[in-house]
Amino acid sequence: PGLCPAAKKDVFSNRLNYYAGATLRQPTFLGLRTVPTITVYTQRVSEYNAYLRTTAIGGVASVLWRGLTRTPVNLAYSMDLGRTEAQPALFCAVFNLCEAAERDRIERTQQLAVLSLGVTRDNSNSLLSPTRGSIIRLEARHSSPVILSNKDLQFNKFVGDASRYINAGGGNVLAFRIRGGSVFGRNVASATAFIPPQERLYAGGPTTVRGFSQNELGSLIYVARDLKQFSSTDPNTGLQDTVVLAPATDTTGFKRIVPVGGNSLVVGNVELRLRSPFLPELLQFTVFTDAGEGWNRGTPQG
Repeated sequence: PGLCPAAKKDVFSNRLNYYAGATLRQPTFLGLRTVPTITVYTQRVSEYNAYLRTTAIGGVASVLWRGLTRTPVNLAYSMDLGRTEAQPALFCAVFNLCEAAERDRIERTQQLAVLSLGVTRDNSNSLLSPTRGSIIRLEARHSSPVILSNKDLQFNKFVGDASRYINAGGGNVLAFRIRGGSVFGRNVASATAFIPPQERLYAGGPTTVRGFSQNELGSLIYVARDLKQFSSTDPNTGLQDTVVLAPATDTTGFKRIVPVGGNSLVVGNVELRLRSPFLPELLQFTVFTDAGEGWNRGTPQG
């Protein structure tokens, strides 16, 4: 609690995250400019307040093609046996899965297979702290029974990220970044279909839109600490025949905030990174502005 008190409020932080894996990589393959890789792993990974993904066993087979200078293309196929836990309020409010049996069906251990294609174009002058140049990343992900995934886990996802760095002189750097993505169900029209929580798009926090708590940009679900029961009166009969549950009037705060994420996301950042007059190799100042939105297509806004 003294090290990270915010984690006490996260129901997915009560168990330790881990990753253990083994990777076999062939530097050259048949004299071609490709790098095949096979990985076997097990892991538990959580996203703050959003979900917990536990993989009993998984594997990834990928091929990295370097035929284009500074633009590697990575084709990968992954399959794992795992389960994703999320707040019941998320399943009910976003996907209309309000019954315990429906949630259990979605959260049970299932076979997830994903076919992905990633392209990176790196024209920057540094891997860790670029001062000029640009970086563009694009990725497409697909999951369906056609590639041996469970029928309840079907989605298509596209994400992109572009950064531009301009040397402003005196060791100062002007940086621009824009990120966007879209995820949908079996086809483009199925915007409201079930999407695994770990594939939804989240924003908010120090690496996206600063000023928002982690993953809390966009729609949120507030779980009240207490509930108060009362009856509503039918205006026609005068009878109190409807029982409603609502937050108690003396409730202070909420028991939990549940990030909803979205099936669409756009985030933009502009930064002016200023060289520090003292300890310049260790310290810099940054003036920044962030803007973004995460939302669910196909969901009425209110």
